[in-house]
Amino acid sequence: MEITHRMDQEEALGHFEEYHIDVNGVDVAVYRRGTGTPMILVHGWVGAASHWSIVGYLLSASYAIYLVDLPGHGRSGDMGERLPSLSLYTEVVHTILSELERPAWVVGHSMGGAIAQNFANLYPDMVIGLVLVSTGFHFTSFLPKRVAKMMITQTMKMKGFMNDLGEFITKYIYRVKEGYKRRRLRGAIELIQSYDVRTALEPFLHVIMEWDISKNEQFIDRPILIVCGGDDMLTPLQRSIEMNKTYTNSFLKIFPNEYHMIIITSAEEVADIIRTFTKHFEDSV
Repeated sequence: MEITHRMDQEEALGHFEEYHIDVNGVDVAVYRRGTGTPMILVHGWVGAASHWSIVGYLLSASYAIYLVDLPGHGRSGDMGERLPSLSLYTEVVHTILSELERPAWVVGHSMGGAIAQNFANLYPDMVIGLVLVSTGFHFTSFLPKRVAKMMITQTMKMKGFMNDLGEFITKYIYRVKEGYKRRRLRGAIELIQSYDVRTALEPFLHVIMEWDISKNEQFIDRPILIVCGGDDMLTPLQRSIEMNKTYTNSFLKIFPNEYHMIIITSAEEVADIIRTFTKHFEDSV
């Protein structure tokens, strides 16, 4: 495994070829690198393709890797007055993979895991298997959904909210000690703080809070790797255990003492377990 501890997310993304596609009138940035079996890596809430860039860079030695900035994120265009939706995000993945004319591995982190599962349920013939990282079947909250939505709607009116959110996440959620991990997380926090409140909270209201993949009756029987950090507070370990029990052809990998942004803080280890899992399946068929 290549050691990339000195590499940051933007540097890794610079090794990819960037191109743009149109999805229902939205300009979407896509990044590709490598040859072989295709694999698309989908980021989560207030994220971007750069969240996956180090993992993708490492995997590109074995696969044709595709990263994407979802609409309204990264270098993709915004949606104007339209609201984000799981169906739109899923259509982005479908548009990219439709051009390849062969099945792909679909990998999703957090909200990206909901997109990956939804895509697999809608287009099972286009999927070799899934990798689901720091995700689950549904959104959960200690507050009634109606109350949570009202609070978020009011929050959208607050000045300086995104800066406060970044500082809160740094202090309470992305707690790491290692120097190179902290450097990487700074980039993730700066990305969060760069988004305006509407860009950040509308996907939370209309995608994450409506996220309930468990309602789908068609669960695919393809190979599924489930990866989570043992100390993840945003998508707790129990959610990964729930998926592992439901998906009969799945394997659960727990990284102790890791948090939600494991794809950044432990990018090398995550790339290694993805490669090991996917190659084992491909070699056995």
